[in-house]
Amino acid sequence: RQVSELRRSPEYTVRVFSRRLLPAVAALCAVLMLPYSTLAHREHATAYSDKYADDPNSGCWPVFAGADCTNFQSQALYAGGLNMIPNGNTAEWYCVPWWPSYNNSNSWSVTYDLINHLVVSGRASYIGNEDPRKRSGTAYRNRANRGDLLFYDLPSVYPPDGPQSRDHASMEIVFDRYHLENSANNYLYGDVVNYHTINTKHAIWNLYHAHPYCVTGPNVSIVLYRLHYPGDH
Repeated sequence: RQVSELRRSPEYTVRVFSRRLLPAVAALCAVLMLPYSTLAHREHATAYSDKYADDPNSGCWPVFAGADCTNFQSQALYAGGLNMIPNGNTAEWYCVPWWPSYNNSNSWSVTYDLINHLVVSGRASYIGNEDPRKRSGTAYRNRANRGDLLFYDLPSVYPPDGPQSRDHASMEIVFDRYHLENSANNYLYGDVVNYHTINTKHAIWNLYHAHPYCVTGPNVSIVLYRLHYPGDH
């Protein structure tokens, strides 16, 4: 009888939970919270980018009206296995729920700060600059791989703000054919990218098809960075 009463007591329940169930719950949580990087790579990044290029993933992440391009690229990088680096670190990079909205580092949502984070942390390396008017044969090609990032300086769209000016970001997706509506040429061929602010999927990388004023103005530059995803190694 004493044993039966003991088993009905709150103390006994807590003891059993602590000894038997808690380790199992902790193990399950550990599996669920494994860094995405243990399984993911650049294909996950480009798949995420394709899925949410036209329709932002507003149920899980913030959307910055009028300035969402870098935030979107950060989401794709996270999907590709780049883990967040918390506040207080030299190369911090994070975006977390913070009632009533989100709290994020500048490197998550500001173009130049993302570049700086990627370089300082060793998560990306500089490939080079590309001429937005560059063509290779009949195709618009650049030197990026799937999942790499392109950063744009567009002084004809945004006022020049010094040598660190980078106004826009996109992700390299695939070499493909893009249909240009109302064009005598019918088709443009080349590398395509995804980006936000103007939510766009599979645009020619130099943006000429959608925003010709972006690349026809003076002093336009496009910089490419090779991302180092966990799955690459």
